[in-house]
Amino acid sequence: MTAFRSLTAANLRMYTRNPIATFAVFGVLLVILVLFKVVFSGQPARTKVALVDAAQNAESAALASDLRGAGAFDVSAASPAAAQRLLDQGDVDMTIAIPADLGRRDPAGRPVPVRLAVTYRAGSAGESGLPALRGVVEGFDETVLGAVPPVQVAASAVHVQAASAIDFLLPGIVAFNIIGSALMVAAGVFANYKSTGVLRRLKATGISPSVFVLAHAAATFLVGILQVVALLVAADLIFGVHLDLPALFLLLVAGYLVFLALGLAISGWIRDAQRATAGPRASPSR
Repeated sequence: MTAFRSLTAANLRMYTRNPIATFAVFGVLLVILVLFKVVFSGQPARTKVALVDAAQNAESAALASDLRGAGAFDVSAASPAAAQRLLDQGDVDMTIAIPADLGRRDPAGRPVPVRLAVTYRAGSAGESGLPALRGVVEGFDETVLGAVPPVQVAASAVHVQAASAIDFLLPGIVAFNIIGSALMVAAGVFANYKSTGVLRRLKATGISPSVFVLAHAAATFLVGILQVVALLVAADLIFGVHLDLPALFLLLVAGYLVFLALGLAISGWIRDAQRATAGPRASPSR
């Protein structure tokens, strides 16, 4: 155990002394996350709306036209059942149900007050699009119906887990980091040990080869898992991902062990260090 702890600490120091080789892939992936946020945060999100029109008259057509012309909504007509299904599946951010009484007038000729039943996904573009929707409805009241406020918005939220672009991008980013730090670095380091004579000198110390390999694997595993945790935390802080991060982390740990084992196995038959991906270089004196 003393030799194992000493070798593990030595490997960790080796990684920190050459941060470019150790953390280059991790740094690039972290920059990609930030750039992804910068690029997409500058584009206003359009609210996807499923419109259920029970009135089917000129007034409801005018309201639908106003919604499409607002520039903030992507409106598609749907039946009540289809609209609910699209909302549950996360294909739309909001459903708007136009009541059959829209446009009907009382005996005095005044528009009958009605309510638009609006359901939106909490935390989505549907929630942020509510002010724009109310603005469209107010303009519709004044210009089409000539009265305020015969049409009101009755909004309610549904809490569903919705996937965003980062939910699909993040697993690939972390997997790429695992391949780089577990598979490529392990193969590169051991190939470098062979070319510099470190493994030959190791035999003279009396240290068991298995202890040496396990110490190197433990150090690589610790560095890699810290990078995985940093990427997951950064993604959650920047984007607010909807993935099950604890379950994803456990899966990534298992994947890291698999690729680390593959990297160590590959390093067993690579004799030329130039054939392996460059990793942190060990000094021949060590």
